[in-house]
Amino acid sequence: DLTKLNKEACLAKARETFRNTTGLIDSRLSDIRFDMERRMSAGSGAAKVVQECMATAVSDQDKRRCITSEDARRAAALASGLNESEITDADLQRAIQDRAKQSIGEGMKGCIMNATTREEKRACAGRTEELKEVLAATNGKRLDEIKDSDIKKLVNRNNQDSALSALRACGRTDNKTFLRECKEDARRAIADASGEDVDGISDFKVERETTSARTRELARLMDSCMRDANSMSKTSECKGAAEELLKDLNTENFRGRLEHALEDAARAAVREAKEVCEDGDCADKVREAIARAKGKRVEDVTKLDEKGMLKKAARAATVEDARACKQARVANSSASCNGLYEKFLEFSGKKL
Repeated sequence: DLTKLNKEACLAKARETFRNTTGLIDSRLSDIRFDMERRMSAGSGAAKVVQECMATAVSDQDKRRCITSEDARRAAALASGLNESEITDADLQRAIQDRAKQSIGEGMKGCIMNATTREEKRACAGRTEELKEVLAATNGKRLDEIKDSDIKKLVNRNNQDSALSALRACGRTDNKTFLRECKEDARRAIADASGEDVDGISDFKVERETTSARTRELARLMDSCMRDANSMSKTSECKGAAEELLKDLNTENFRGRLEHALEDAARAAVREAKEVCEDGDCADKVREAIARAKGKRVEDVTKLDEKGMLKKAARAATVEDARACKQARVANSSASCNGLYEKFLEFSGKKL
């Protein structure tokens, strides 16, 4: 076990390495970004423990308890450098969801790398049953609970993350020629992750995919930073870090409109809060997600704010599910999908 002194020394060294690797000169902004990254690394720490637990679990309920077990919390804390008390059940659910997405992406990448023809690459996206088994092993769900469109949605999100990683590798620049080359890198990253032909990936799709991933990352940054925001100055730091993140990712349509970007981040945060909420009443988690994403106090989020954001999140979730369902049914006309009307009602907080 790490002593408190050793743990602090390890974290200080990790922070310094992160700063040197990323080139973030401002230590304040670097530390905020580092804290987000280490929260996101909790999934890799908990994943193995959760999967070992699920392998011996008897019932479906026991499998789901594995995700929020004390062993999983301990492993997540060790991987991230956080205290166990700082890791919530929602954090563990989110971490395992991230790991599931990565596992699906790894399965797709392995298939595509081994493919020798265009047809074989495209066929990788049709391996739905195999990918369902990968997902079930990660999140503890039964195969009959996983829709074909669920797999497509995770594949899409992994493609989005791949595109954003390619864009991030360019660094901040005003050089238009270099920016065009960066977008081509993002296009190739989507092709490599999905098996699609590079020439068939439109500029619109590149922009849509990178925007989706960027918005999720912005929501995660604000969620991590605002947990410790107990003053106006700390809130300002969080918003400043968000603005720098957008600039580092060369967000052309940002142009200083931070509040617009945080509004989109709040929508993404609410979707994620609803996705990982296990109990029936998720209202507190939704309000907390809105507050953190927008840099507010929870008590400043009104019922009207909550209702409006739930409706926006519901629309976005329904559109994403509809796109995933369409893709699934192109490959298989009888592919299973989530009900779009039910999805809208679920996310908007309404009942059938």
